[in-house]
Amino acid sequence: MKHRPLFYLHPDPPHCYLTPRLLVQLIAQQRFRRGATAAPVMAMLMILVRKNEIMGDLKVRGWLYGLGWIGTVAMAFCIIGIRATLFIGGN
Repeated sequence: MKHRPLFYLHPDPPHCYLTPRLLVQLIAQQRFRRGATAAPVMAMLMILVRKNEIMGDLKVRGWLYGLGWIGTVAMAFCIIGIRATLFIGGN
């Protein structure tokens, strides 16, 4: 039985041509994936900073807690907007 390599090396594979447009699309997709996880992580952190068992005397109170939730909601709206533009399209 002849063993085949796990991948083949081709001198000119068509999928490796990076045009400027493709490069920008790849970077945007990477940023979107990272940004899409930001709002849920921020929400979990906002819940955790109010727990006495975790934060002890450093529990977040007052305007700083409200400002944190405002930032979390703003991030969520940004993600919703990005996802909406993916479905709407446009150039």
